[in-house]
Amino acid sequence: MTDAPLTREELRDELRGALTPLQQAVTVVQQDVTVVKQDVTILKQDVTVVKQDVTILKQDVTVVKQDVTILKQDVTIVKQDVTVLQNRLSPMQADLNALRHDMTPVRAHLDGMPLLHRNLTTTQNEVRMLAAAFNDFALTSVTKGEIEALHADVNRVQAENAALAVRMETAERLIRELQQSLSRD
Repeated sequence: MTDAPLTREELRDELRGALTPLQQAVTVVQQDVTVVKQDVTILKQDVTVVKQDVTILKQDVTVVKQDVTILKQDVTIVKQDVTVLQNRLSPMQADLNALRHDMTPVRAHLDGMPLLHRNLTTTQNEVRMLAAAFNDFALTSVTKGEIEALHADVNRVQAENAALAVRMETAERLIRELQQSLSRD
């Protein structure tokens, strides 16, 4: 190249040659700007969706807070009901304990009821037998001491028999109660 001044055409060609890469670069930048604009539009849409989701979440949180408040009120009511029930149960428990205490001597009497029935039946039978025995005694000679000794022996044997029978009935009842409590557990 020489230092001679360029002609208009040469200058135009040289400028065109220099402008072509610039035009290509501008075209690329314009395409990039278009892509960025599309990305921004997509991001704006995503932000709008996120904002809607946040609004929905805020509404959900408000509903949950209301539900929690209602649940707290319900729990308070249930606690009050439990307290009322406990207050009602305390006297009942005391009454039940008193009944159990009162029933202890009754059980001992109940254990003896079958024995009393048997003793009554036996006594009635013995009265009938005594009537017959008096007729037989009239035929023999028995002293008053012999009769008293027989009565003392019979009374002693009957008392021992009654005591053993009561103990047996009590033991059977206790065994039944133990079996029932074990079967409940």
